Amino acid sequence: ENNNVSLDWDIKDLLKFPTFPNLVNVENDASLAKLCCSVGYSYKRRVEKICRSVSLISLAVETIDKVITAELTALSKDTNQTQSVVHSIGQQLGLMSLFHKTSQSFVTAIPNAEKEKNILCRVESMGKANELQHNHFRQLTSKLTALEQPIKQLFHRFAENETLKTEWSEPIA
Repeated sequence: ENNNVSLDWDIKDLLKFPTFPNLVNVENDASLAKLCCSVGYSYKRRVEKICRSVSLISLAVETIDKVITAELTALSKDTNQTQSVVHSIGQQLGLMSLFHKTSQSFVTAIPNAEKEKNILCRVESMGKANELQHNHFRQLTSKLTALEQPIKQLFHRFAENETLKTEWSEPIA
């Protein structure tokens, strides 16, 4: 949630440029020039280090954005495929219920069905198993439905709208 990133650039240990004296002295001027060059070169190295750091940070954000987009795209595809499978399983469970009802009607219509208690018990156990499968299916479907909307929102926000990339590229006020 906190995207305020601050880096400590260690500017405390940078050398200060020397002050130039009012007197002109060739011996002092040479040593002063040498000191100014070393201070300037240390500033140059620090600026290069900061530029490399900024470049690497930008590359890291770009890489993270690509990974998040790829993961969300794969997750969105998996969600769509799962929805197709769930729909197919729902149809199959409906057919199983219809088959159970038909079997039950068929067994009760058979003359002397009372003698075939074994068949009645099997049809009843098939009905109980079907009801258990329906209950389990409803629980899984409700969990999937609960996850579907947040996945769509994340996919829309980060993969389609490229929010992370946009937020990173906005200038800091």
